[in-house]
Amino acid sequence: MAQKVRYPELRQGKPILLGICLFISTLPLPQNSFRGLSRNSFQANMRETGESHYNLQADRIVFAVIGDYGLAGQAEESVAELIKSWNPAFIVTTGDNNYPRGSPDTIDQNIGQYFHEFIYPYKGEFGTGASTKRFYPVLGNHDWDSNGASPYFDYFSFFSGRGYYDFVFGSIHFFMLDSDPG
Repeated sequence: MAQKVRYPELRQGKPILLGICLFISTLPLPQNSFRGLSRNSFQANMRETGESHYNLQADRIVFAVIGDYGLAGQAEESVAELIKSWNPAFIVTTGDNNYPRGSPDTIDQNIGQYFHEFIYPYKGEFGTGASTKRFYPVLGNHDWDSNGASPYFDYFSFFSGRGYYDFVFGSIHFFMLDSDPG
């Protein structure tokens, strides 16, 4: 059986735009379900913790979903600027965060350069990080290509070496799963 060659253009050093999946969501929130808090109490708690600048309105949470984005350049910069213009509460990714091979040498350039203000804890060189977790990545096949995804787990230290995790924002429970079979 022939071996599938992934992105031969990358191996030849040719610049290409990989598929960048971009999605903005405004999820409706249940009337009285902010982990036991009323909407007003929840919003007051957000203000007290310094998180009131997020795009959290009385009946929805705005967040972005991106995937196949992790290649530094003008395309990723444009997407990052667009996302930031929405002032999302947080960002989730669907994988392939660090092209071409998930290397520790490219991870901060491919991710932190554009999204450091959402990452907690942020240990890179492109500015200050977030004071709370606002960046929730999922592994992609390219993220696994370097030493069993260890650059990913080192960079996003809150995952403890697992390819899955969950988090709760407001009254919404998110399950982040790596579906790569390798």
